[in-house]
Amino acid sequence: MKGSDRKRRPDHRRVSLAKAPRDHAHLGLCLVYSGAGFRGLQLQVHGPTCHTIEGVLLQALKDAGVIADIVRGRPEGEQHHFARSCRTDRGVHAIRNMISLFIPNEVVERAGGLEGVREKVNVHLPVTVRVAHVMLLAGNFIPRHCCNRRVYRYMLPLYALLPPCDTWAALEKYYPGCFAQLQALAEFSKAAQHTLHGVPYMNVKRLTAASTSLTRPDSAAAEAAPPARSWVHDTEEKIKLCNRILSSRFTLSRRYHNFSVDIDANRSSVSAKVVQPDTDEALRVIYRCEILPRVFFFPCATRVDSETTQPLHGASLSEYTANLHTTAADGEHDGSANSAKAAATSAVQLPAGPTTVLPFVFFQIEGGSFLLNMIRKVVGSLLAVCRGARESMLDDALNPERRVTTPLAPGPYLYLAQSTYHGYNRSLCGLQGTRLLTVQKAWAGAVDDAAEAFAFRTIAADVVDADLNALPPLDDTLAARDRALAVRRPQTAAEDAHLSEMKEYRPVLPSRTQWPTCSEMTVFLRLLRVHNWNVRPIRLDPSCKALKELRNRDGRAAAPETKQAMCTPPTSSAEGATSAQPDAAAPVLPSATEDEHGEAEVPDGGADGWLYLADSAEEAVAQRQAYFASRWKRARRWEFADADTEAGGEDDVDDDAPVAARCQRQRRG
Repeated sequence: MKGSDRKRRPDHRRVSLAKAPRDHAHLGLCLVYSGAGFRGLQLQVHGPTCHTIEGVLLQALKDAGVIADIVRGRPEGEQHHFARSCRTDRGVHAIRNMISLFIPNEVVERAGGLEGVREKVNVHLPVTVRVAHVMLLAGNFIPRHCCNRRVYRYMLPLYALLPPCDTWAALEKYYPGCFAQLQALAEFSKAAQHTLHGVPYMNVKRLTAASTSLTRPDSAAAEAAPPARSWVHDTEEKIKLCNRILSSRFTLSRRYHNFSVDIDANRSSVSAKVVQPDTDEALRVIYRCEILPRVFFFPCATRVDSETTQPLHGASLSEYTANLHTTAADGEHDGSANSAKAAATSAVQLPAGPTTVLPFVFFQIEGGSFLLNMIRKVVGSLLAVCRGARESMLDDALNPERRVTTPLAPGPYLYLAQSTYHGYNRSLCGLQGTRLLTVQKAWAGAVDDAAEAFAFRTIAADVVDADLNALPPLDDTLAARDRALAVRRPQTAAEDAHLSEMKEYRPVLPSRTQWPTCSEMTVFLRLLRVHNWNVRPIRLDPSCKALKELRNRDGRAAAPETKQAMCTPPTSSAEGATSAQPDAAAPVLPSATEDEHGEAEVPDGGADGWLYLADSAEEAVAQRQAYFASRWKRARRWEFADADTEAGGEDDVDDDAPVAARCQRQRRG
């Protein structure tokens, strides 16, 4: 095989699963979790089982009787084929992540079916990790290979977009009266029922009118004060700047070798290899990315009276406190109690006044797959430009002939919002008489609602805690969990008995260093002032694919039609979907006239994990379907007369294109 055919050779792991284990059911677990107190998702055999999310899940599966035992950090036996769709790093969260494994049919029946498995497993899981749904999968389903789209969200505190602010106190300092206005805007949005899963929000375009109506100076001193709504104008301008940069530089297929592990970084703690620009690994596809022009007001405290408030904390901090109480009741003293006392004093101090909500905006990105640290480096580079770095630095970072050290944004603000399996869903739709459901149908409705509610409540609460520096260091959290499980779950010691044989294993001890007085985001923003991009050239073969792509892109940019298109201001996906739809309440579906002409019908796209600029669920569904319909028609131009005629270059990649080409070949045959 030559050329692209060679890349489509079936993976040996997919072939090995073509025949599922006999008398076993292939289960798919929709996992939602907050990663604040874990060392990432994937199992780590060189560390205690309970330090990762998959390890905690395996312990729950064992306690529920779904698997027999855990041996050397993995489920006993080779028939389980334990796999996941998306790996997340330390401190990163997720909703709608897929975990798959094979379970004997008799075990599933004994547990009471799929719903019984879910209920029994959730009983043994901490509140920060939940199984939202259990479904049957095809025997050859491999989550990582079948997942063709992923959506991530990054919760940005408002001060991160408004230089020189780097803390909440600085936001009040440079924009006097901002916090009082934010509290009033949150109450106004809640009264107007502009909430999403209980969290009030307000679109940036409405902030100006709302803040003006709330700002009514009653004295000469108030009239002489700086206008409190200036933060609204600056927020709107920064979001426009970010979305312009994202749409022009970070969409379609590009080489992101500078947005992963840096070649000059200390490799002692990094297991991933450095990505070279002339390899296919560096080439990634981003379908859309933007900062949603909407401010969310997440709760951080409850009002006790007119002057005082009671802080609210997330589930991760509550679990840590409960673990400390367990060890204290058993007479264990590991020094973590001192860390708990430090938590009360090291939290970020908010501006004076009854502050009950904190404003955040969402950065969201959708792509086929991402490199290690890629999304965090995109966010870090975007914030650097917002704070004064030259935009040409981004051009150098995306140039295959340059090696650039891009800034890495903190991880606790990032979470996986959606993993999509369009190819697997289409393959099931073509089968007759199958009892298997598509992932889209299985997760629709209550599962999607539960996942989003988990994101806006549990995950958001932990993000707010991290931003207020209320969470203990990870070593303290893990040490407290180790000692608590030794009391509550004695079988943990037998499961981790192999660790004593490993020379590289060291027990986790509580941190003895002084807690920082500010959050990771504050430290990152302050380090941006002195960040060294360290731009240096790379020598590549002139005939390599990376340089050919660069020459083709430059040639298309110099074309007259491209220059004319560049004069049109970019539009975010949310605004584009709204403007393309006069009646947002009506979903964009093929009309009867189109069907009479023999055109195919656009199927329902299902939930895609994207936050749209809509005030109701119906409007969001309409905008989502409009986006899906445009992508569906663009990949099947021969079936739709109104398909987007905008010709895509070599960089315009769509995951439906191979399917479209295959269908076209079948028709010709």
